[in-house]
Amino acid sequence: MLFHRVWNLDYSTAHHRDMTTGKHIVRDVMCRICHRKIGWMYEFAMEDSQRYKESRVILEKALVDEVDGFRDPAGALETHDQPPSSPKFETFGGRRGIRVSAMLNPKSGISSRDSSNRGPATSKDFP
Repeated sequence: MLFHRVWNLDYSTAHHRDMTTGKHIVRDVMCRICHRKIGWMYEFAMEDSQRYKESRVILEKALVDEVDGFRDPAGALETHDQPPSSPKFETFGGRRGIRVSAMLNPKSGISSRDSSNRGPATSKDFP
């Protein structure tokens, strides 16, 4: 199955792979708990018709075991009403870049669209 977001994965180094849908640059993905390979992530698709797969993860159903739960190796079990927030990186066509977002001081009166009047950022500009 093709997923947009998957948590608790470790990624291998990127490598070329010939697949039935064409040539791709992929990373194998492993379970962060048991370290078994459970699928792969598409870094880059060589064919335009396959670009929708970039930055998506395939989990092979045959390699994934469904269980009711597992022990937390850190010793404390966390529960979430909602999934964790997205990681602090974005992927652009299979290439990762750091997401930088400056929080303006609302009292400064400077619009986020008007960057010409902005001086250097200081610690008081950020919460």
